[in-house]
Amino acid sequence: MQFSSTASARILARDRDAAALADRLQKAIESRRVEDAWPIYVQLKKLVGFPTRLILNRLIIVSSYSENSKWLKKAYTLVFTVLKERKWELLGRDALTLLCLGLARAQMPVDASTILRIMVEKHEFPPVGIWKSVIAHMVKSETGTFLAPELLIEFCSLITEAKPGNRRVLAMRPDATAFNIVLKACLEFGNIRKAKKILEFMPRAGVKPDAICFMLMVQVYEKNGCRDELKELKRNIGKDPRMLEDQYQQFYSSLMACHLKFGDVDAGSELMLDMLRSARLKHNHVDAGKPVSETVNDIAKNNFDTAKPTSRALNKVPKNNAVEMQDRFETDGDNLCKRSADQVGFGNSSKLHLYSKVQIEPEKLQNNFAVEVMNNECLVNYRDGMLIPNEKICAKLAKCYLQSNRSEELARFLIRVDRDRGPVLAEESACSQIIDACSELGWLDYAHDMLDEMNSAAVPVWVGLYSSLLKAYCKARCPGEIAAILREIRKAGLQLDKRCYEEMIEAGMARKDLRNAKDLFREVRKTKNATFMNGDPTSMIGFAKSTKLNLKTLFLEEVKEDQQIVPGIYAMNSAIQFFCKGHLMDDAEKAFKKMKKLGPQPNSQTFESLIDGYSAQGNYREITILWGDMKRMVSASAESGSEVIGLDRELHDTLLCSFLRGGYFEISLEVITRMEQQNMFIDKWKYRQLYLKLHKDLYRHTKAPEEQTEAQIKRIQHVLAFKKWAGKV
Repeated sequence: MQFSSTASARILARDRDAAALADRLQKAIESRRVEDAWPIYVQLKKLVGFPTRLILNRLIIVSSYSENSKWLKKAYTLVFTVLKERKWELLGRDALTLLCLGLARAQMPVDASTILRIMVEKHEFPPVGIWKSVIAHMVKSETGTFLAPELLIEFCSLITEAKPGNRRVLAMRPDATAFNIVLKACLEFGNIRKAKKILEFMPRAGVKPDAICFMLMVQVYEKNGCRDELKELKRNIGKDPRMLEDQYQQFYSSLMACHLKFGDVDAGSELMLDMLRSARLKHNHVDAGKPVSETVNDIAKNNFDTAKPTSRALNKVPKNNAVEMQDRFETDGDNLCKRSADQVGFGNSSKLHLYSKVQIEPEKLQNNFAVEVMNNECLVNYRDGMLIPNEKICAKLAKCYLQSNRSEELARFLIRVDRDRGPVLAEESACSQIIDACSELGWLDYAHDMLDEMNSAAVPVWVGLYSSLLKAYCKARCPGEIAAILREIRKAGLQLDKRCYEEMIEAGMARKDLRNAKDLFREVRKTKNATFMNGDPTSMIGFAKSTKLNLKTLFLEEVKEDQQIVPGIYAMNSAIQFFCKGHLMDDAEKAFKKMKKLGPQPNSQTFESLIDGYSAQGNYREITILWGDMKRMVSASAESGSEVIGLDRELHDTLLCSFLRGGYFEISLEVITRMEQQNMFIDKWKYRQLYLKLHKDLYRHTKAPEEQTEAQIKRIQHVLAFKKWAGKV
């Protein structure tokens, strides 16, 4: 009896202490004294366990508002403590939401993504506005940029699998802004292949791109070398005049850059000439007093869709045209188009029926956007409703032509450029500037060949070109070429400057050609009273000189950068990706073997396309063989001292997912080791969930150790090692 009363007294004392601690804890929380609240919570937890649901959630909330990461980490740990003791009912969605936002703001992306994933796992689905804010903070760090795409893909997959009436899940449906945030981050941190995969989830989630998304999409296609996608996009966006100026400028800059990556100077040249012809056509129509609508129709006939009115020019379109265009796009209560423009795909092959297609709605492309787009290299300017290629394109194309030893074709292209872009001074023509630059670089054969093309085309030649080429030949001591140039000058009736004669005489004296030196001396005496001009005013074919860097300077800068274009890698990767998407793996393997034998050297994009192709067919064994090829190629490159193949984090992530799906745990551990050695971020949650989904019951019921083979024992050891690495599974 005495024992019972003593126990009761202790219980009462404990309850009084617990009540007092709970009261103190609540007061500390209400006054936001986080540093006092946590020690009180620890005492209360030791005494009676967790406090009430209300107090516990308030403690998490007040910690979430703290700027000190120490209290945020404690709140994060508290959530896992509650989960470990299986008391999920104590946690409220609001508290977890605020904690998630607090962790993201404090640049703790791993912890923030974990809380977000736990909420989804426990069916406490955060609305799109919440998780969009979380990833907006996450993508400010490189680690967050790796996690944000994974979260977006997981949420899109969850939405596509949800039943139509499940409003709580559908409230998570991402909007265009969510995709914009992630795509922009992927581009900034170089996760370009992940960005392309994200685009494939847009139509699955029922999301249509807005203005900023369109521009980001174009950049993603350019970075991945998706030229066919850009061509398909060109056929669609040009059919509506409501595109914005920035969108046209970005799109055609990216398309031109893609042509240059492929080394397709013919396509790049034709695109540039199309823009010049269309701009000149519109300029002539406007000068003649024709309405803009007629100009648009004329340009459309020329298969070039650049002079369409922008948002500012739309008011100039005749009223009946604007009404007709408006009637083509009906809108519902949510201001979304019921009838979209043509779908943008990856090609017309029936083999590629699995491709997801992004739908473009021109009306949505005029919406204001909250994410600032990245400024890509601008190759095209948009002015007065016209697309005008700048001189940087010409410099890049000229470099590509000369790298392919196509100097005569370059000259013919530049002559067409000069004719199409309008009148300029002879010395400021594109052809003259490139020839002058070649002379300065010592590329005398190229310069002479291009000069011959100008003469053949009866194009007025600036006398300064002959002068610079002669001086270069004098320095190179090429008497035969000097004589040929002098014959051309005399035939054209041009007059050289006195300094050029002096250099030729000095060159003749240096090689002891006294007869030629005397002839030149007599010739210069005859012309001593002549006026020596740097240019011929009768050869004027242009307008005022630009105050910006001229073409010659830009070309010299391009050559100085010496960024050798390897067009083969983009063409081969594009072909291999086509085969893999169409499940034509035999053709993909042939192309890959050709790359290994003849070049160019495969890169991460090559390997990832093959891995995706094999994974789609469930052929994981071939991926193990491919992994061996990768390691051998890296070793061979390192031993030979050549450029080492870069196996980046995106490729390792794809490999690890594929090996886990196939159950190759030994190789999975090998990939994990390589990633850890190279300090690559590893999303353990993702791999742990993949293991639970596919191999949860693996080796739950095994034979006795004495009945297992050596291979089985090793396999079990590898599975246990992976489980230990991944944490509790």
